[in-house]
Amino acid sequence: MRSLTVVAYAVNGAGLGHLTRVLAVLRWMRRIAKCAGTRLDAYVLTTSEASDLALREGFAAFKLPSKTAIRDAEIPKEDYLRLARQWIWHSVGLLKPDILLVDTFPGGTFGELGPVLDVPAKKVFIHRAVKDDFARLDGFKAFLPLYDRIIAIEEPGAAPTGLYDGFEWRVRKVGPILLRGRDELHARADARRRLGIPDEAFAVWVGAGGGGDHTAERTLRSIADFFSEKNDCHLVIGAGPLYRGEPLRGRNLTWHTEPLAALDFPGLDAALSAAGFNSFYELLNAGIPSAFFAQEKIADDQLRRIQAAVDAGAALYITADSTGELSDDALDFAMRRLTDDASRTALSEAAATFVPTNFAREAARLALQVVIDRHELDDAMELAAPEFFDLIERAQVDGETLERALKWFDDADDLAGDELTVFLAKILDGPAGGDRLNGFLAFAKRFPKPTDEHECEQLIESWLVIQDALTAFNNPRGTATFLRDLPLTRRADLEAQTIALEEFLKAVHAGGETIYRAQALIDRHLDPSLGDRALLVALEKATEEVRDEQRL
Repeated sequence: MRSLTVVAYAVNGAGLGHLTRVLAVLRWMRRIAKCAGTRLDAYVLTTSEASDLALREGFAAFKLPSKTAIRDAEIPKEDYLRLARQWIWHSVGLLKPDILLVDTFPGGTFGELGPVLDVPAKKVFIHRAVKDDFARLDGFKAFLPLYDRIIAIEEPGAAPTGLYDGFEWRVRKVGPILLRGRDELHARADARRRLGIPDEAFAVWVGAGGGGDHTAERTLRSIADFFSEKNDCHLVIGAGPLYRGEPLRGRNLTWHTEPLAALDFPGLDAALSAAGFNSFYELLNAGIPSAFFAQEKIADDQLRRIQAAVDAGAALYITADSTGELSDDALDFAMRRLTDDASRTALSEAAATFVPTNFAREAARLALQVVIDRHELDDAMELAAPEFFDLIERAQVDGETLERALKWFDDADDLAGDELTVFLAKILDGPAGGDRLNGFLAFAKRFPKPTDEHECEQLIESWLVIQDALTAFNNPRGTATFLRDLPLTRRADLEAQTIALEEFLKAVHAGGETIYRAQALIDRHLDPSLGDRALLVALEKATEEVRDEQRL
């Protein structure tokens, strides 16, 4: 299996947005690469203090302290910057990536990526909208032409910047990139159970971004105080993994600091949240009626983001003061709208339309285009649908097994992606799906390759019959050995061999014998001189021997 090395660089201070976005894209790059017969070796270089999110997503992260951590540790800034520049340059030089993937800051936050952008790797930049005055700084716009591909995230309400003049052909536009899309979220009942929300309660999400903002504690506390006497509401306080303040405890309250909070958003009835990129688009994508407030950031224009949603009827706007506190009047206004059934329905429908899908898959395709042949990538994209990978990942199919399966199906017949998903679902249905797929591949290679969809389905149905008979022995290792040594005859009739093999296996199991005994019986009665009929005759004789023994 060929390999492709990707190094992703994500700078994060008080938030999670940059790291989350590169992980969202890497997650789909890995999936699509698998369908193209390629192993993706991904390394994440980050300053995020929540780098364990990369581990949760199955990626190796190498971490530098954030500038916030350096400040709190009282380490001289110039020492840190000197170290950081050298560390990044050496890391990228040692890893020799095929693709260097960077988010939001094309030169880094202090020019640390300047030397790195000379490496021979293809360079891909994820351009999230930033404030116009920030985008026009020399330290930002001068680096853009150094990238082979710019994936520009179009946010409603963001004005064109003219930053791509002269290299527009390198730019591809996508919508919001999320770590999880609407189709991957938990069902409402499961989400409420996971969040500890009583069935009858009105559940309100309270969020202040990733939790690292200096106003986060004040914000969360002011909202919690407002709800302290409202017994019909249950607060889910999304403090975020970067929160360092005092946790809030109390009646009708769930304290939540885990990443991937969006998985449980369907369990909510409303939200009061900061308008950071992740929180904002995840809530709206899930169709949660929401009121947003803006946090002041150097580059991120949260107020502009909120205004675009308000103009579309997809969200409400509430104000927070300079300390992050929200007034009772502002919260009372928001909750009157968010608890009104007609208002909530209108907000939810408009929100789901405002953020209709997750563009992480499309962004991953655009990133891979710089190194993988376009036609090959198109074929891989046909397979790499969300439902296909949901199936593969639930069954815990490893990359090598998936590669062999895709090759077999590709050689067997030119199946569409949805047809392949249906066939794989039949094979993988049940526990130990990866073992089931390996078993099918061992069984299938003893027969001629199907020439059409009907023959493919016939072979799978025959395997399912044999698989059921083998499962009864409850010996996966023995089953694997049995299938590997089974002398199925390519020219013999599939249906006849299936019937004979099933009858034999059931007879052996009924007699209390093991799968190893079954193999020994076949070996004893196998007469290669009989040619194509050798196995069928051996199975008939072995079955009769087993039954004779049972009659004694």
